[in-house]
Amino acid sequence: MDPEHEQLAQLISNVSDSLHKEMQEGFARLGERINQKETRLDRHGALLQTGARWSARMVRWTEDVDQQQEERDKKIADLEKRVRNLERKKNGHA
Repeated sequence: MDPEHEQLAQLISNVSDSLHKEMQEGFARLGERINQKETRLDRHGALLQTGARWSARMVRWTEDVDQQQEERDKKIADLEKRVRNLERKKNGHA
């Protein structure tokens, strides 16, 4: 091979090596950023799941409290009715 072709071959080899190195570094940086984003998304997912579970528990709790209050209100209404009936009987309005 003549010196010109050898220089051209060396230049192509050097450019190829340089490009290969730059691409490897770029992919490494890209991999790091993807890992950071993945970590952040995992954190967000965990927060969403925690919030959803907490919301579901709160809904169940409020439904239980509503049912208990309804039962208590019925008992109070029944007791008030019994007291009125007893008072009527005592006062002779039966």
